Amino acid sequence: RHQKRAHSQHMRAILASSLILVTRGFHYSPSSLLVRSARIGAATSNTRMTTTASSTSSSTTVDKALPPCRNLLNPTSLDTTSDAYTALQSSLQINANERDIKTGPSKAFHNHNTAHAISIFRCGGSVKDIQAVLGPLEPAVGVGADTANATTKKIIKTNGLIITKENWLEHLGGCGLYGLGAHHNFDAYQYFFQLEIVRTSAEETLKHYFPTLIKGFLGDFFHALIELGYYFESSNNAAILPNALAWLCTSYVEVSVDETVDKMEDTPLSALRAASRDQSFPKKNNLANGSSGYIYDMETLLSDEYLAAISRYDIAIPPDRTQEVLMQIQEAARESFAAGGNKDFYTLHSVTGARAVWAIMNGGVEWGVEVECDMLIMLWKGVLLTHIARNNPIVEEDDCESSKLLPWADILEWAVATDSHIVKVIFTFADFYDKTGDMKYWQAAMDVMRTRKAGTALEGTGVGTFIDDYVQKYARE
Repeated sequence: RHQKRAHSQHMRAILASSLILVTRGFHYSPSSLLVRSARIGAATSNTRMTTTASSTSSSTTVDKALPPCRNLLNPTSLDTTSDAYTALQSSLQINANERDIKTGPSKAFHNHNTAHAISIFRCGGSVKDIQAVLGPLEPAVGVGADTANATTKKIIKTNGLIITKENWLEHLGGCGLYGLGAHHNFDAYQYFFQLEIVRTSAEETLKHYFPTLIKGFLGDFFHALIELGYYFESSNNAAILPNALAWLCTSYVEVSVDETVDKMEDTPLSALRAASRDQSFPKKNNLANGSSGYIYDMETLLSDEYLAAISRYDIAIPPDRTQEVLMQIQEAARESFAAGGNKDFYTLHSVTGARAVWAIMNGGVEWGVEVECDMLIMLWKGVLLTHIARNNPIVEEDDCESSKLLPWADILEWAVATDSHIVKVIFTFADFYDKTGDMKYWQAAMDVMRTRKAGTALEGTGVGTFIDDYVQKYARE
């Protein structure tokens, strides 16, 4: 009876979300939503179990070393009738259909709700934890940065623009690396991709459009890329994909790669260590100067003055080793974040951006070697540029202090109660430890936890002192 009641509640949530889509001129049938969303939900814990038996009794002990991350990429282990699953589905649908992708002053901040809700769910959060993610609605103009989880109510506005297969490339980007104004044209692109998914399929739409968007996915601080990554983390929740592709289009900005320069044969981490000792890069950037300061520093590095020096650290990507290189870049992103004291707001996004590429490359779509190499080239460029822009801290060789590690259950419980950025990082480290057994991911999670518990805030948040310059350049009503 309980299962039937939960299933009935879930169907009502799906029907409600379907009605929302119908009112916007687009329709997913309830059955197609059920098929898609049946792949996401609360899984049985991935906790490693050992069983001992005697002639009279048996007992089960839990090895806390393995984190109980719910593996959404394995649909055979999902419980689609759980309350947590229903709460997650409802939150994802509401966020996709009723909340803007940008919020805050000058629409400079981002909607993190998709990644936040899924990360909490994957880390074992409760129904209450998941439901709290959506937070309050801001006024349309947005309020201050201190309003936790606040997002702006979505007002459908296409400005008369109709995106088609013939003109979709003509309206890409225009917002620079900052992504100010990425919400403009978003609804037109979202509607276009909704129709394309129905006309063909989710996979065909991805394979047709995403390869073209790869060269521009560094725009808007990796956030559009992260949204697409969490489409795969959710095991292909139907509401997320049109939003992610639309965001990739509106925040698109190409970052050039010099193909004439010989590529380093070292691992990404070795290349990062070498770059961190390169004295030719600036090391006096004001790290507290918010997002506008970070973008200013990134644009400086992309100028002709530094382009050749940056290109010296481009890495070779053997076509037969893309998965290996992907994990090496994830390792380099982790060490980049650690080198800045586990507190830098932008190297944190290198970690979550690298995780997004992992999810995209391992989410079931056969991309082909060329597309995977293109993804890795741009991902590495973003990780490297961000590290150097954040004053290029020295990347040391550190040993894992295993004697100081807390059980994963304690780390995950703490992470669920933190903010959207920290729980994404902890989830990423926990899941990669789950998959690889690399103790450095456990150590990295502990270091983040210690840093935050010591009262250290993330460095570089807020809009910064250059915001007015970027508003004048990119923001439009």
